[in-house]
Order: sequence, then C-alpha cells, then structure tokens
Amino acid sequence: MLALALDSRMGSNGLLEAEIEWSKQSQPNVPGLSLLGAGAVLPQPDPKLNLNRQAWSQPTVFEGLTGSLRYTHALSDQWQWSAHLGSQRLKTDDRIAFPFGCTDSNGIDYYADRFCPNGDVDVYDFRSEGERRRKQATQFKLDGSFATGNVSHDISLGFLQSAARVKTPDQVFNYSGSLNLANPLLPIPASPQPAPGTANDQRESTRELFANHRISWSPAFKTWFGLRHTRLQRSDALNATDYSQSFTTPWLAAAYDIQGHTLYASHGHGIESEVVASVNTLNPGQALQPKRSRQTEIGFKFNAQSLSWQATLFQISRPVTSADACGSVGISPCNVQLDGSAEHRGFELSAQKSLGALQLGGSATWLDAQRQGSTVDPSINGRKPVNVPSHILRLNAAYRFSQQWQASLHASHEGRRAALPDNTISLPAWTRLDASLKWSTATQGINTTWQLSIDNLLDKRFFKESPYQFGHAYLFPAAPRSLRLLASFAL
Repeated sequence: MLALALDSRMGSNGLLEAEIEWSKQSQPNVPGLSLLGAGAVLPQPDPKLNLNRQAWSQPTVFEGLTGSLRYTHALSDQWQWSAHLGSQRLKTDDRIAFPFGCTDSNGIDYYADRFCPNGDVDVYDFRSEGERRRKQATQFKLDGSFATGNVSHDISLGFLQSAARVKTPDQVFNYSGSLNLANPLLPIPASPQPAPGTANDQRESTRELFANHRISWSPAFKTWFGLRHTRLQRSDALNATDYSQSFTTPWLAAAYDIQGHTLYASHGHGIESEVVASVNTLNPGQALQPKRSRQTEIGFKFNAQSLSWQATLFQISRPVTSADACGSVGISPCNVQLDGSAEHRGFELSAQKSLGALQLGGSATWLDAQRQGSTVDPSINGRKPVNVPSHILRLNAAYRFSQQWQASLHASHEGRRAALPDNTISLPAWTRLDASLKWSTATQGINTTWQLSIDNLLDKRFFKESPYQFGHAYLFPAAPRSLRLLASFAL
C-alpha cells in the first residue's frame, strides 16, 4: 500500500487538501465448514483445515486506487463552505475451490445446505476474474453557527452526487468433484469453463440533499435534527432491471447533562440494500430495491476522573432477504427478494475504572433478536436470526509497571447463536483469552514501541461464527493460538 496526503493554504481563508492511495492485496480464501447430515451434527472445529487447497486454487487479488480533493473556504468566523471530489477504481480477481452441499454415497440423497453425514463435500471451481468497480462523488457543504437570544445553533447544509458502475465478467461456477474432511488434500480436477451470459453491468447514480441542525438550548440541554433526501437511479443489464426510487431519512437526538451525568435519546432511519449472490440463486447479481431500517436508543452516561460508565437500551429493525427462508424450506435455487425483517432489542452496559497503575474495563450486551414478516417460510417468524449471539461480554485489564512497561489481559465471551434459520441447532457459547506485553522507549529522539501479543492464549477450539450464505450453513472456527510482534517508530 502507498498513501500520500498533502494540504496547502490558499490565501488567508482557503485550505486545499489532497489524498491518494494505491493498494494491492493477494490472499488465499479459507471457506467455512458446515453441519454434517440430516442430524445437523457439528464437526470438530479445526482452524487448520482448509478445503481450498487444490493445486489449481489461486488467491483472490484486490487492487484499488482512491483519490480525493477538498477545498474549504472560511467566509467568516462562523461560516465556511467546502467542495469535496472523490474517485475510486477497484479491480478484483475472485477465485476459490468452493465447498457447497453434498451428494451422499448412495447417489440419491442431496444435502443442499450442509455436508454429508460422513464428511463428504462437493467442491466447485469458482472464478470471477477481472471485476471492475468505479465510483465518483461530489459534495458541496455549507457549515455555520449563529445565536437567537440565549440559544445557539450549528447547521450544515449540503448536496451530494455520486455515480457508480460495476462490471463483472462471465463467471465460473462448475462442479469439480468431491472430497472428505478427513482427506482435504485429495486432488480433484479444475473446471474453469465460464458460463456464457453471466456477465453483468450495473450502474447507479444518486443525488442527495441533507441538513443537520444542533440547538444548544442551555449549557445542559442540546438537541439534534438531521434530514436527508435521496434520489436513486439503478440499472442492471443481467436482470434487465431499470428503476428509480426516492426516500427521505430523518435523525433525531437529545441530551441533558448535569455535572457529568448525561441522559440521551436518539431515533434514526437508514436505507439498506443487497446485491444477490451469484451462487444458488435465480437472480444472480441483482441489486435489490433499498428498504428502510430504523434504530432507537435511550441511555445514560456518567464520567468522573477515575470512573466512567454507560447504559443503553436499543431497538434496531433491519430488512432481510428471502435467502434464509429459501434454505429453511429447501427452495434451491432461490429467487432472492426482500422478505420481512430482523428485529433486535437489547441492553448494553460498559464501564472503565482507574486504580492507579491498574486500568479495568468491560462491557456486556444482551440481545433479543427475532425474524419477522417472512412470507416464504412463516415458520421462522419469531425465531432468532442466524449468527446473532444471545449475549456478549468483554473484560480488559492493563497494568503499567513503569513508564516503559505495560501488561494487558483481554477476555471475550459470546453466547449461543443459531446456525440454521429454524433454530434446530446452535453453536455453543465460547470464551477466549488474549494477552500482551508492551515496551515503550525513546532513543535519540525516536519514540519506539514493541508489543508482543498472544491471541487465544489457552488455544481453545470452538466455532466463532455461523453465517448462512447462499442458502448454505457455514461454520468458521476461531484461529489457534497466535503470536504477534509489533514494532512502531515515531520520527
């Protein structure tokens, strides 16, 4: 990666800033494991087992070039305007020996969303080489502040226009053979023939008007109000779609502060959209129409010199596609469409305490998540969405022996999470410990920091995540005990 940032004063009131970054990354994929057979048995979590180890397997390569130019001009002590231009070019070669489903040795039973009972798995040659993504954006914004009596106001008004294009080639997704979890290095032939007619050209343009207004009614009481109006235009060559859509998303918040005690509340809307996967779907590559998400929270904060804590109640509603419901009722391939929502309600508590050289911190989150509004499979309504833990706990402790030496211990715990949409099987809860030792010094004006870290200190074996993708249940084991050494130099 190469990155450069420059800025220059333009007279007494202007500032010109420029940034450019180029990066290239090549990395072999590690696909997830899966459940075994009709009984949905969990395999042993082996972080060193990689089913993408064929002789013909190639790494996925990402290359990107991003640049931006921004000019800010002060009109007075209270007002300024800015113009911001940005451009991005991305190139991707996506390749993997992809495990997906299994045909049993009897040649009759096919498991579309998991592996066979004996650990057999079908492997597909997937390649999408030469993907191109381009995006340009322009934003103009006016920021200012003024007062009406004893009430102060801070406002932002702006316009954002963007255009994006995604070109994907004819993709490869061909059956290559089968292997077993006990023999993942069994050679199987490549099958690199592309499927004609799978190339796609997607275009998207947006125009947005936005306004944000903060009002300080008194030193203790503040409110915020935001509004964004978006006009979206999309076209999709593969799925022959072309549509426009408009939506307005508000955001409201208020906070009241008394001697370090703050009570706050907020409510906001957002827009979410997905692009249908190219695997196991009837409408691959289709960009689904955006749908509204909502988030509400109310909380309390306390800050003192040696102690701070925060408690928050929240509710989040997010749109969901029919991919999980199709898998639940065995529809394969799936016509992926919007299909209800996932409702998340929870409580989060965090605290930090200073005891001289000892620093303590922690957080706890409890989640009550439910799938709602599915018409493809109503039986999953009221059940937990896949891959959402029931609770999350984090604990941190750091002890500074001197100005140069500090030792830290971090504990993570996550509760059970559903692996299938019908919740018939879940991953067990897991706990992990990480430790680190940091040494800071200065030599001839160069501040140097060395940090030795051990992740998964006790080398626990467990499945960390259970995403449900392409109508298939996947399981990702936690990384084994890992040792990392980091050195940083501040010149």
